[in-house]
Amino acid sequence: MKETLQNTSKTWSWQEDSSVELPYLVSCEQDGKGEVVLLKLAISDTIEYDKYENLVSDNCSIYQITVSEASPHFLKLKRQLEIFSYEYRKLLNQIQAKHGKNCKILILPAVPVSIAVECGRVILPTKDPEIYACEYYREKGGFQRVLKIN
Repeated sequence: MKETLQNTSKTWSWQEDSSVELPYLVSCEQDGKGEVVLLKLAISDTIEYDKYENLVSDNCSIYQITVSEASPHFLKLKRQLEIFSYEYRKLLNQIQAKHGKNCKILILPAVPVSIAVECGRVILPTKDPEIYACEYYREKGGFQRVLKIN
C-alpha cells in the first residue's frame, strides 16, 4: 500500500509581510518587593485576575505582555514573532535588574505555540533567574506551576 504525504504548507504558513505591525503592550500592573514575579503573556486571550489570584501576594510583582486585541488568530507574520522575542527578552532583563537574580518568574501563558517555544528559546540559562511555566486548571482554582524551564 502506498502512503500519500499531505502538503502541510497549504494548511498553515506565514502570511506575506505587510506594512501593518501590531505592537505589543508591555506593562507592570503591580510593583511589589518580593521575589515572586508573575508574567502574564496575553496574546491569544486575556488573562483575568480571577484566573491567577491564587498566586498573588501583597509583595509580588505582576507584568504583562499583550496586544490591543488578544486573539488566537493574532500571530500571522514572522515579524510579529521576532518583535515578541525582542520585547520578551528586554522584559526579562528589566525584571532581573529590578528584582534580582534570585527572583522567581512564573509565566502565565495565553499564547500561540510558536510564542511558547520562543519563550524557552531565548532564555539564558546562566543569566536568567528561575522561570516556571504555569497552566490554568479551573478545578484547582487557577494557574498552577507545572514546569521549571531553566
